[in-house]
Amino acid sequence: SLLRPDWHIVWQKLLPENVEPDWEQHPVLALGRRRLYGEKNGHVWARVMQDLLRLVEPNSSTAIQLFDLAKTWLTGREESNEWNYIWQALLAQRDVLPESLPLSELLQCGATWLTGREDRDEWNYIWQALLAQRDALPESLPLSELLERGATWLTGREDRDEWNYIWQALL
Repeated sequence: SLLRPDWHIVWQKLLPENVEPDWEQHPVLALGRRRLYGEKNGHVWARVMQDLLRLVEPNSSTAIQLFDLAKTWLTGREESNEWNYIWQALLAQRDVLPESLPLSELLQCGATWLTGREDRDEWNYIWQALLAQRDALPESLPLSELLERGATWLTGREDRDEWNYIWQALL
């Protein structure tokens, strides 16, 4: 069943090892794509999407489909624990993003996600990923604002494990 919680572990072991798999003929890739279109929630969906984004050939029609599906998935699922993983999987492909998903839009999406979610564990990861893109930040998100958000986040959260990571990034 595609709904088993351990499905991804078995599926991942069956992924092709070659760098240019045949997306139309490979049964394991077809299963992964079927999973993405059949069920759009949960950690397994996010892991399958991450794996397929790593395997897909940039600028191919399959890549564009996967990018569009992931972009669509992000909208309305901001409270999902998996949101961070999908957003970061897209960001990891920043050099090959399709025209339908400019890097500036993806970065703005991450910045928007930060607001109101300061108590979520993932906040640290999104903020640091944005900071790592300091040279590509959109005009709507100046570096000074991002740094201020990090400094503001520190106040009152000294007991959080991720406090040190934010503090060090601000140095």
